Amino acid sequence: MNYVEIDMGTRRVDSPVQPTSLRMSRGLLRRANRFARSRNLKLATALRILVTERLDELDQDAQLTRAEKWQRAQAWGTAKSLVDGSAREVSWDDLRADYQAAVRSARKARAAS
Repeated sequence: MNYVEIDMGTRRVDSPVQPTSLRMSRGLLRRANRFARSRNLKLATALRILVTERLDELDQDAQLTRAEKWQRAQAWGTAKSLVDGSAREVSWDDLRADYQAAVRSARKARAAS
């Protein structure tokens, strides 16, 4: 397979940059160039955007995984306390009072803005 080497190093005054050399197949390079042209960007800028977006997606996936693990642990803890009878029950009056407090708080915040 034929590869094309691209130097992605650019210099900005406000942030230090580590120049990077990237080997891409011709097909991938054509796709990247098409992406860059469709957004009126230079190739290096388009590649930085693509890499940044993908890394952000991976970070979000990791954060979601942590949140899901936390939720699962909370659910298992609640299930265990329900089974062993140690779960505290909440009355309808408590639920109604909490709901009304939340509504008042939301109305107050809306009025303040």
